[in-house]
Amino acid sequence: MSTGSKQQLLEECENLWKQIQQSCDENDKDGNCPALRQPEDKLEDGVTAGILRAKVQRLESEIKDLSVTKPTILPHSSEIQYEILEEELTRSISQLSGVLVLISSQKEEMLEEQKREEKYGSELKNVIAALQEAYDKMLTEDSTPDKKKVYVQELERKVTKAEDYYNKLSEKFAKFVDEHFPLPTEKVFTEVKKKLRSADRKMTLADTLPLKVILKDLMKNCLKDPSAYTQIDHRFWPPYVELLLRCQIVQRHPTDERMLKLIPFHL
Repeated sequence: MSTGSKQQLLEECENLWKQIQQSCDENDKDGNCPALRQPEDKLEDGVTAGILRAKVQRLESEIKDLSVTKPTILPHSSEIQYEILEEELTRSISQLSGVLVLISSQKEEMLEEQKREEKYGSELKNVIAALQEAYDKMLTEDSTPDKKKVYVQELERKVTKAEDYYNKLSEKFAKFVDEHFPLPTEKVFTEVKKKLRSADRKMTLADTLPLKVILKDLMKNCLKDPSAYTQIDHRFWPPYVELLLRCQIVQRHPTDERMLKLIPFHL
């Protein structure tokens, strides 16, 4: 706002203030503005004093509101109105530009996500088509007993190989967990138990499940149904549960903290 406009606005404010003072003085002479006069004997009356206190509180609240929110009354000068509106519009345009930039970036991210989903969907369709083609080809080929026997023997060989590989992985997994995450000793168990909640102090070291057993149960449930949760009880050592949560290996149920499930990394 220019200096001349500011000066003109100040002059208008001073004129309005003089008119308000003059109006209050006239009302005071006529006895219509008791709040501006000095307290009289009648103020000793409880009802009148209560009314005046209520008025004072109302005026104080109005002053507080005006100090927080700027008045929206514009001066009469068209030039000053134009400059004020121009400033407000410029501020609004700046804020909306920031919002537009944010929305544009979100739109680009959504478009990229859509492209990835479309690519993933196309790849899945190709896989399904290839599997369907292989299935149809197998049905149309020669289905003699010897051919079927060869298929069965091949499948049995693959299943046996997969089971052997699974057993080796399970042994390595159990060995690694037992070595690095063994059950606590009686001393450690007693010290940690004192820091637990009263509801978790019912557990005993003999009932505590090893970490490998907990992980195996979670993995089995996850493979059966990735959305299924496992109910934890007094046998689950709380430090084990906290470790799995902090490492983002498991997650709690949104409404029941006694339910856990393995994060489906394979999906």
